[in-house]
Amino acid sequence: FVQINKNNKTIFYIFIVTFILLIIAVYFFIDKLFAKRIKNITNIIKNISKSSSLKLKINLDYNDEITYLSKKINQMLYSINLKQHENLKKQRDFLQSVLDTQKNIILITDGKDIHTTNKKFVDIFKSKDEFLTNIALLDNKTQDNLVNIAKKYDSYEKPAKLKIEDELKYFTFDVQKLDMQKYLICMDDVSKYNEKICHLEQKASMDELTQVYNKNTITTMLNCWLEIKSFCLIIFDIDYFKNINDTYGHFIGDCVLKDLTKLIKNILPKKDILGRFGGKEFIVLINDNSSNNIINIANRLKEKVEHKRFIYDDALVNLTISLGTTFCIKGESYQDVYKRADEALYEAKNSGRNRVCFK
Repeated sequence: FVQINKNNKTIFYIFIVTFILLIIAVYFFIDKLFAKRIKNITNIIKNISKSSSLKLKINLDYNDEITYLSKKINQMLYSINLKQHENLKKQRDFLQSVLDTQKNIILITDGKDIHTTNKKFVDIFKSKDEFLTNIALLDNKTQDNLVNIAKKYDSYEKPAKLKIEDELKYFTFDVQKLDMQKYLICMDDVSKYNEKICHLEQKASMDELTQVYNKNTITTMLNCWLEIKSFCLIIFDIDYFKNINDTYGHFIGDCVLKDLTKLIKNILPKKDILGRFGGKEFIVLINDNSSNNIINIANRLKEKVEHKRFIYDDALVNLTISLGTTFCIKGESYQDVYKRADEALYEAKNSGRNRVCFK
């Protein structure tokens, strides 16, 4: 009995140990085959939720129900990802088509690199590099911050001037912020309008008959010069111009005015400015601050006019001019310098005409 009892205890202990080992083996088997895989699936689903990325995949190691479930989840993620890409592509294509229908030039940028453009942009600038090269010319830098340049010219009254294929074009800018890093820049090609405006401005500033500056413009320029520098001023008047109109008619008188201004403009350097002050009186701004030089310049003008033959059909018009000159000091008033030059002109007329007087 004692022996049997002892053997039973041994068998019992062996059974207990075997049972424990079996439980441990079953635990590791279940953990590896089911629990870890389910946990892995759960973690991947959490990561997808956090990252919003559908590119993650579940590994397929076995051929069982969990593997089948994993395979279906992978297929679902792939289908959703594909659908999202299709929707995004449709949205991008739709937005691009909307941009391409716009008459203005549109580009989306982060400030330096251009991400999106429309068809109008490509039609005019051909490439992003060509556009950036043109933009860089606005501030003499290779590639400055594009948004800053656009904002700068957005606030200007005048449009930005760009040279495209040896042709000057003018653009206005409008900048809109899309988010923290993206900006939408809208450019309008106003070259034709700018050309018309410049033409109208020029027409408004020029004397219609003689095509030199009119009284308002030459007066404005005179005031501007007085603010920034010293220079010389000439006022000249055609001698006995009324007799020319009375003798030959106003048409010949107009021809004399036009030919006289052409003659004076050809004599003067480009830096000097000629304007018609009214009727037969003209003003010349001479970019020189020497009183001796101004007298010599005025005498040369007088002699050129005196020796010029003004011939119209059978009519030969002898023409002379009287000139009043003065030296203008920076900061003087317009009234003071004009009064001196006008007094000098009055003196030249009273002392016999066809002469130069300086005051």
